[in-house]
Amino acid sequence: MTMRWRPQHVRTRLTLWYVGVLSAVLALYIVSTLLFVYVSLRQQLDERLRAEFERVEDRLAEPSGGTIGIDGHDEEGVPASLVEVWSPEGAVLYRSASLRGEALAPAWPTTTRDDWSFTSLRLRDGTPLRVLSHAYGVLGRRVVIRVAASEERLRHEWRELSVGLLFGLPVAVAIAGLGGHWLARRVLAPLGRMARRAERLTADNLGERLPVENADDEMGHLARVFNASLARIEESFAQLRRFTADASHELRTPLTAIRAVGEVALQEHQDPERYREAIGSMLEEVDRLSRLVASLLFLSRADAGPVLRCVKRGLLELARETAALLEILAEEKGQRIEVGGDDGVMAEVDGLILRQALINLIDNAIKYSPRGGCIRITVRTNSEGAASVEVADEGPGIPEGHRSRVFDRFYRVDTSRSREGGGAGLGLAITLWAVKAHGGRIELDSEEGRGSTFRIVLPALSSSTQSMPQERPRERGEVMRTVVILAAWLGFIAVDVRAQAPSPAGLDTNRIESLTGAKGALDEKEGVFKVSVPRADLAVTAAGVRMTPPLGLTSWAAFKRAGGHVMVMGDLVLLEDQVNPVMSVALDEGLEVTALHNHFFWDTPKVMFMHIGGSGEEAAMASAVGKVLAKIKDTAGGKGDVPHAEIDPSQTTLDTSKIEAILANKGSLGSGVYKVTIGRTARMHGQEVAATMGVNTWAAFAGSDQRAVVDGDFAMLESELQSVLKALRHAGINVVAIHQHMAGEEPRIVFLHYWGVGPTDVLARGVRAALDQTRHEGDRAR
Repeated sequence: MTMRWRPQHVRTRLTLWYVGVLSAVLALYIVSTLLFVYVSLRQQLDERLRAEFERVEDRLAEPSGGTIGIDGHDEEGVPASLVEVWSPEGAVLYRSASLRGEALAPAWPTTTRDDWSFTSLRLRDGTPLRVLSHAYGVLGRRVVIRVAASEERLRHEWRELSVGLLFGLPVAVAIAGLGGHWLARRVLAPLGRMARRAERLTADNLGERLPVENADDEMGHLARVFNASLARIEESFAQLRRFTADASHELRTPLTAIRAVGEVALQEHQDPERYREAIGSMLEEVDRLSRLVASLLFLSRADAGPVLRCVKRGLLELARETAALLEILAEEKGQRIEVGGDDGVMAEVDGLILRQALINLIDNAIKYSPRGGCIRITVRTNSEGAASVEVADEGPGIPEGHRSRVFDRFYRVDTSRSREGGGAGLGLAITLWAVKAHGGRIELDSEEGRGSTFRIVLPALSSSTQSMPQERPRERGEVMRTVVILAAWLGFIAVDVRAQAPSPAGLDTNRIESLTGAKGALDEKEGVFKVSVPRADLAVTAAGVRMTPPLGLTSWAAFKRAGGHVMVMGDLVLLEDQVNPVMSVALDEGLEVTALHNHFFWDTPKVMFMHIGGSGEEAAMASAVGKVLAKIKDTAGGKGDVPHAEIDPSQTTLDTSKIEAILANKGSLGSGVYKVTIGRTARMHGQEVAATMGVNTWAAFAGSDQRAVVDGDFAMLESELQSVLKALRHAGINVVAIHQHMAGEEPRIVFLHYWGVGPTDVLARGVRAALDQTRHEGDRAR
């Protein structure tokens, strides 16, 4: 058995292939070159012999005795050539003396035709000759003239060239091989770095990404494809964590209620009526738990690839049957259900599956519509020729920010309201699956305060449709997926005690991870749970140093229970274009922004660090942090805000009187910039310090009334910071720094730098709105 050797490394195989192909090409080139040179040199020699022949024939003479001579030359003949003349009878009429009696041909030629004949031969002393033979007439006699020249010089030049090329071949191949190996290592080096980074990836650091050194080449494309795959895997893990936390929470809630009711009932002797109430409460929770488990099992079968038994039937009839099942629920709230549409709309559906989807939609419409409201179900054919079933309610509508997520499992727009209604957030997820299983789609139209319309769109019924049930085969991957999901749900139902028990810090760490979408670690000594998100997506260098997440490029948020609430503190790593979009989300979600600064000099791109804080209910704080982290992800890769305005202060045409009127303060115009300064007072080292010492708010405007820039510094108390930030951000003015100018002053003064572009009056009103947040008794802006 023979072993086939195969180099282990790709770079070695590339080098060997490169060297092999180059060697073959060079060898072919050398052979072609030598052949070409040899033929060229011989052609040159043949041309020289022709010229020598013409010189010889011009000098031939017949002196006497039937011999031939060459006029004007001695017996040596023509220099640099050897001459021989033969008669038709085979007699030698002339021969150069330098031939020393040796013939240029073994005998008289068999023909005396007028063609030119070239031959090669060697003399007895080994001299190689090139011989030209041609018939010629001399004084009426037919003779054959042979002219010869030595090939020694030709062969010497050819041999020198051959030796040079053959000795140069291995040198060239060696140099090319070394260069090819170096180039292969250099080209494949990014693959090695990507492999090393990929080897470090685990479920705990899926936020890291492979390095992309050149996004335009093949390696960069490969890295981007891998990073996109990692992002999808990270999102899948995040969804799995959310699903785990939500399912665990949903299953734990009724179990906890059952246990609590049972323990209370057993604490002391109760009368039968109290026991009946306790058992009734427990049965309600059991019913809720049963519905939840049934929904989970339904979804598990759906994920496994269900068998649909589709038949052709009328959708209006199916809608009426479904509405009839839920009429009693509508009557309890004084509502009515109206069903109408085209009775001829047909579709190939599994009646049981599609009925479940309609039940979920109608049930939601009843829950969220007010008492006395109307739920309308309409069946029609849309403009595309597809069958459509619409369920419209008169409820509060769904806010735009929630519409894309209402079909997620366990997702609720209003958490408390859904729990009161007994829902687990699975109904719309089941509906979405049921519609997609039929090859359709579900659309949502909603307007806050005016209700929502869910529209099921099913494929049009073709003329060749069969009414026989159609079974969809299960793929191996789907079966495996079912096993995994069922195993997970069985684990939840079994209830892991460690997962159910609160952490030593009194925090629900699973819920925090789920709501923030980030992995965390618990410090039991300090009672702090900290989630982190490495900014591995950034390619930052500072003074030539490649900055990585361990060097400070990691966003984090720490949670700590404080009495009946939870406090949060964090630091966010942001690029310049992300700062203000992320700040707006943080402020809108009830978090505080407490500082904004840089950590590095000479960094490219510029990195900013924003500190956040807050205090409140655990879920609210975690949800707020989660939305902030989601905004960071959404604005990554240059998708943030980068204002731009080409304004030259020397061309300023501002109406300064409007600015004065809005700010209620007079400023000064210089070098095309109109600047307003508003002082504050504080005490430091026992002395009062005010505007001239730098305790002031100022705003500088330049440009035109239609397009201006404002730049400034804001002085405020710590208690005023959040209100000022909100006012500036609501006006579209960017905050570029938050910090202190002094130490030990009383009261504590915080300074904020801002910058914005837009119409002058809008900017001025934004600054005025921020100033209004600082005006308080005893320290008014002036």
